[in-house]
Amino acid sequence: MPDSPITAKRSYRERSVAVNVEMRAHGYATDSVNIKGSTTITADAARKLAVDLVAFADEADAKAAKQEAATERRGQWRAREIAAGRMLSPVFLGGKRDAR
Repeated sequence: MPDSPITAKRSYRERSVAVNVEMRAHGYATDSVNIKGSTTITADAARKLAVDLVAFADEADAKAAKQEAATERRGQWRAREIAAGRMLSPVFLGGKRDAR
C-alpha cells in the first residue's frame, strides 16, 4: 500500500488530474475489504477536493485538541477534588494508579 491512501498525479488528459484511492476498511469482527480505485477529474474539481480535504483535516485537528483540553481539565478538577478530600484517589479504591 502507498504511504497515503489517496494519491494524485498528472493525467494524460488535458486539464485533468488522475486520482488513485487504495485503502482497507474494517467492519465487525473479521470483516474487512480492500478498496482500490482510480479516476480522472478536472483541474477545478481537484482544487475543490484539495480545499475540502484541508478543511476536514483542520476540523479533525480542532476536535482532537478540544478533546485533549477537556481531558486535561477533567484531570485538574479530579486532582482538586482529591486534594480537598471530596473524592478518593483510585489508588485507595483498589484501582490502578494514574500515569500522570
